[in-house]
Amino acid sequence: MLNTGAGVSKRRSATRPQERQRAVRACIECRRLKEKCEEGIPCRRCRDLNRHCEYSATIPPSDRAKASQIERVGTLLERSRYMEAVLKQHLPSLSLDTESLRQVAEGLTVPACHLGTACIQEEEEQPAAGAEKEASPLVESPLDEVCTIDVMDDVVAHYSGELSHWNFSMRVKRNLDTIMATSQVPRLDREETVPEFIRVAEPLPGATPITDLLHELPPQPVANFLVHVFFAHATGFYFFLDQKWVMATLKGLYSDPSRRCSRHAVPACTVIMVLAVGAQYAHLESPGRAEEGPVVDRPDKMSWELEFGSTLYIQVTRHLAEMIHSGSLISVQACLLLGLYCLPIDASGLGYVYLNLAIKLAIQNGMHRKPVTQVLDALKEEARCRLWWTVYCLERKIGMFHGRPPAISRSDFDANLPIESPAFSSLSGSANVAYLVDAIERTAYLESFQHDLLLLRNCQLPDTAGVLDHLKKTKGDCTRWWRSRRGGRSETTAEPSRVMLHAQLEHCLLEMFVGRPFILTEKTTPTPPSSRLEEGGGEERPWSLLIRDCVVAAEEALDICEAMRTGPIGLTRSAYIEYSACRASLLVLLAYSIRERTNAKHGALRRGLNAIRAMAYAGDSARSEVQLIETLEAALEHINTFQSPTTTHLADGKPATADAAVVEGGYEGFMNWCRHNRTIPADGSPDHTARNHQHFHPATDDDDEPFFGQTFPHLDQVSALFDTVYGDSGNSGGSLANSLGLVPDHCCL
Repeated sequence: MLNTGAGVSKRRSATRPQERQRAVRACIECRRLKEKCEEGIPCRRCRDLNRHCEYSATIPPSDRAKASQIERVGTLLERSRYMEAVLKQHLPSLSLDTESLRQVAEGLTVPACHLGTACIQEEEEQPAAGAEKEASPLVESPLDEVCTIDVMDDVVAHYSGELSHWNFSMRVKRNLDTIMATSQVPRLDREETVPEFIRVAEPLPGATPITDLLHELPPQPVANFLVHVFFAHATGFYFFLDQKWVMATLKGLYSDPSRRCSRHAVPACTVIMVLAVGAQYAHLESPGRAEEGPVVDRPDKMSWELEFGSTLYIQVTRHLAEMIHSGSLISVQACLLLGLYCLPIDASGLGYVYLNLAIKLAIQNGMHRKPVTQVLDALKEEARCRLWWTVYCLERKIGMFHGRPPAISRSDFDANLPIESPAFSSLSGSANVAYLVDAIERTAYLESFQHDLLLLRNCQLPDTAGVLDHLKKTKGDCTRWWRSRRGGRSETTAEPSRVMLHAQLEHCLLEMFVGRPFILTEKTTPTPPSSRLEEGGGEERPWSLLIRDCVVAAEEALDICEAMRTGPIGLTRSAYIEYSACRASLLVLLAYSIRERTNAKHGALRRGLNAIRAMAYAGDSARSEVQLIETLEAALEHINTFQSPTTTHLADGKPATADAAVVEGGYEGFMNWCRHNRTIPADGSPDHTARNHQHFHPATDDDDEPFFGQTFPHLDQVSALFDTVYGDSGNSGGSLANSLGLVPDHCCL
């Protein structure tokens, strides 16, 4: 029995592998019916059931890898052919060899990932668009309309965008012309009377004669001095206009004023606004700065300068209709200068309106688009390019800092970036072009930050972490970019200039813009020093790094302002970036000190107060300026309970010796002319009873005297600084800002 069982077991073990062995690869029919397929061709099951047996063709692993590689190469070649076709259509002058493409790619300054909100939205939509392209065959687009830029003269161009009425009417006209040319139909008698685009260039009836403008001009040496001041101190790293053109136009106004008519009104207004802005900065050229300290610290030195600029401003605004009707490049420059003049007066109001007007006039001239054909020479095209980016950067920064909507979206323009080339060295009137390109990059980062902050305000709670991660990643990219830009400049080892310091202040404002909304997101209880942010201990919020960098940027901005105040460069209240950075830094440090219950920032606050006092003094507006300083000191009283009694006193630096030579066209000549013609006493203070000119005071209250032409109605609208991004929801900054109420939201950031 045992032997028989053993024999059966051996027999089963011997036959089972042969009978039950599964095929390595199932046939198609067994796979479809989910049956066990036994090897063989045909397989045993299909043979027993008398059905068709077929195996699918397979590729060995090695052949499969080769086929995949060949497929990828084919896809790349196909993409290359399509890209070449696109480039030949849109960039016919571009050489498509590898070396030329490499040079063009390396010459791109602004990465595509840093082009603000439009690029972020495009990146989010890219996968779906790519899938759609793979699913549909490539067909030629039925729409072939392109924008048109028709040059009227050296300063006027007509722009008409795609899908516009004018473009379509011109297409109809061209088609009819083609049909008429190829047919035997006789020509129309009125064919030549078909008008081109008509622009109303003449001023409105009853416009102010240009003699009123010329009557306000100072003597030519004084005007030359103010032009020098404008290009030396007011332009910074932006491009406003060509200095040689200004001097030539100014010379024409003085040479034969009787021949100047209404068509010269816009160039005259542009030059006069150069003088008005130059008057705002004239104190920086005073010889007394070397002997008596910064003149801006003295209340008796600036009122007559500001009065002179205000008079010029009022005369120019009476010709605003001529600027709009002209619609030329010079009109863009005139409105841009009006905005620049109003930035220290009313940035969120008048300044924003004039900059928007400049943007609209620039769009009317097609400055925001790449020219389809070479309609202008390279020098004029570069001037248009630099002017466009100046207008755009200023308008966007003012708009974002003051909670205003954009005048144009990033996706609506494709202007070339400025180019620094010896061929454009004759284009005077701007600093190093690299600084302007950096300003464009900062504006792109600012737009990206604003987009993320607005998403953070409106997104659902589960999406908050992702938005914060993207915000911090973009912030890190911005920090690395700025370090590389600063490290790559040789000027960092030399004496800093106002242009360099303005670039640093703009970056500080960028850092504060990102972290400022998070400072007052919640009210915290007093924490021990070991767990405070500056020491890095304890559990941190996801936005703690943003707050930390914001506070560091505020301290850096105040250090820069203090160095300018005590050094040879000097502070000027007319520079929007200086006053704005100082004001924003004070607000950030005050909010942070109250949030953390610490007096560690007391020294920085004192330095900031010294700097903002230096920018606040100006002759006849001393009452409002004192009110500003008293309000700042009252805000400090809120933290006196946790301040240490000791304060840090910094020694005043000694400004560098200025050129003591006084000529009739210098600062003394400007002051003497104003004193002689505007009844200014010998001490430099204005005689309020002897003024013969209207003053620029856009908004005044009966109880307040204007500060730089503006009033501070209770100074309690500072909450806009904290609520620009977050508003009232999710942010307790409104109540704190109302209690601190430092400065009006219409002056600065």
